[in-house]
Amino acid sequence: MSGQTGAAEAKRCCALAREHWAAGRADAAVAEAWAAYRYDPENVDTKTLLAGLAGEFPASVGPQMRADLLKLLQDRDVAPEYISIAGWLLLMRDPLWIAAANSAHFDTLAVRLNGDELALALLREAPVLLPDAERLLT
Repeated sequence: MSGQTGAAEAKRCCALAREHWAAGRADAAVAEAWAAYRYDPENVDTKTLLAGLAGEFPASVGPQMRADLLKLLQDRDVAPEYISIAGWLLLMRDPLWIAAANSAHFDTLAVRLNGDELALALLREAPVLLPDAERLLT
């Protein structure tokens, strides 16, 4: 795909994402913003739109977005605070988090987190803004 085609598709997806956002369709808005980002990941508008939607609707960020979320966390065009909660929610969907919360298997969770690029980036780039995550980490 040419750069111009990708940029045009990204612009179209951004417009659709904003329409969905205005209509309160969170999952559709995040999906279109993610598509826009995939078409043109260097475009500041696609990055900030996806980050804004991830911040507004963190539960709509799915595991398929993990690698892109990690890139956004480390991108200087995006304030990591916007996507911190989405990242922690994504990590907390792991069955190991649930087991640690229910039966205090914190050592196993600590080992997992120590090898998880997303978890390490979240800890490095932004404050832990999700109380449930902070409780398990402290």
